[in-house]
Amino acid sequence: MTHSDLSAEMAETDAWISASLRKDPPDGLRHPPLDTAALISRVAYHGVAGLLAEDAALMARLPDEVAQGIQDIARGHAFWELAHRRLLTRLAPDLAAAGIAPLILKGTALAYSVYDKPTLRPRGDTDVVVAEADYDRSQEILKAHGFSLAFAPGGQIVSSQCSYERHDGHGLHHVIDLHRQTNNHAALAGVFPYAELRARAEPLDRLAPMLLRPGLVDAMLFACYHRFMHIAKPITVTGTSHLSENRLIWLLDMVRIARFLSDSDWETLVARARDKGLLRICHGSLVAARDWAGLVLPAPVLQALEAAPPDEPPVRFLRAGRAGRLMANLAATPGTGQRLGFLWETAFPPAAYMREAFGHAGRPEPLPKLYLRRALRGVAALTRKGSTDL
Repeated sequence: MTHSDLSAEMAETDAWISASLRKDPPDGLRHPPLDTAALISRVAYHGVAGLLAEDAALMARLPDEVAQGIQDIARGHAFWELAHRRLLTRLAPDLAAAGIAPLILKGTALAYSVYDKPTLRPRGDTDVVVAEADYDRSQEILKAHGFSLAFAPGGQIVSSQCSYERHDGHGLHHVIDLHRQTNNHAALAGVFPYAELRARAEPLDRLAPMLLRPGLVDAMLFACYHRFMHIAKPITVTGTSHLSENRLIWLLDMVRIARFLSDSDWETLVARARDKGLLRICHGSLVAARDWAGLVLPAPVLQALEAAPPDEPPVRFLRAGRAGRLMANLAATPGTGQRLGFLWETAFPPAAYMREAFGHAGRPEPLPKLYLRRALRGVAALTRKGSTDL
């Protein structure tokens, strides 16, 4: 695991969690770190409370306050899962009745396909991709089910997703991230086109058969790709921001998917990764899953991934920095009119977005001031180079 941004204590905590999940802790990692609050925080970040709580021997060996903290998180996840499942199973028939084929990505798709219990795969939302023609209609259906727009999008061209939220009768927060492309960057939107994923998709039978999930090879590729997209990009869990692409639940996703892959599937994965320019990304992600989550990585697959060219397009895109990514996204936007719209929305996002992203709650400010604030923050970002650490 990359620990350049982690303290020594945090790295030790992560190592203990990883070893405990694999049930083979060396002598130096048999006892948890002394800082209980920090340990519980990292367990929550890594999304593995449910998996740890399933290990009765581990729970019996831990100090009471540590075991109790882990079990409390796991119970909270289970309660949320029951409520979230109910919302999704009510939403699915209305989407199907409208002729919409929703493709469920990442956590929810994996929870109901490769995990023994969906409660063992916690997440903060459900990612849904639909055909571009169904995007607006899908939003109307979400609104009819009591969801409201959580955050104003940055524009109709620069943004290909929106988030809808709902608080249920128990006060639980539910979010649906609705996408019309699998990546918000135009330059990367073609890596996993909706039509291609849908053509190989399978029904998500354990949740609702009218919902689809990517096939297993595509799911593994997307899991590797998802980790890559979070390099140097913090995520927030239970109100705390964390910077680490090696979140253990993401690596465990790969372990769970791999259990279902045949030798032929692995060959297909390598071929598909080569076609998409994902060999280097897959190498970094799968090796991390091997080292920190116990993934059994076939030797021929590792050998093929190690031969990856160093400068595949998605890696080059992330390394380009903000300015380089901006130019790549502009080049990938089709048509002169769309490109002009992209530039306008990039320079002058909608007012609602500006007020939410750059304003201060309860204090109205003129839009020109918000645009100036955004511009000043953006100057430094445009000059920074990206990094992959692959």
